[in-house]
Amino acid sequence: MLTELSRLIDVQEIDKVIQEVTQGLTRLPEELKAGEAALEELKAAHAARLQELEDLKAQRRDTETEMADMEESIKNSRQRLMEIKSNIEYKAMLKEIAFKEDQRDQRETRILHFMELMETQNRLIAEQQQQIEELEATLDRQRQEVAVQVKKLQQE
Repeated sequence: MLTELSRLIDVQEIDKVIQEVTQGLTRLPEELKAGEAALEELKAAHAARLQELEDLKAQRRDTETEMADMEESIKNSRQRLMEIKSNIEYKAMLKEIAFKEDQRDQRETRILHFMELMETQNRLIAEQQQQIEELEATLDRQRQEVAVQVKKLQQE
């Protein structure tokens, strides 16, 4: 009876080890998948941020083009100013030039704002890129560890 009890205890220990091995074989790949999902999510956020940066660059270029056109318009208005003979037309042209200069200044302010946003985006992109690289390195290590552990567990 004592030997049978001892064998049952041994069988129970073996069952316990088998259960742990089975759980390990299931758990390890799931943990790896979770890390890969987090990496993909981070890469998607990174791509979205890159797209935002490209949009800001396009808006800045458009605003710079508008500003250059406004500058040309101001230059033409100043040239016409010299040809005006009546006082009323002269005052009207000065108001028009002042308005165009104000518009140009607003565009310059927008360009500066875009540049600040772009600088912030570039900083955040660099941070995200570093996070991606770190996570990829971690996942590579995890993959290697999981492969070793799975092999060990399969042998058990």
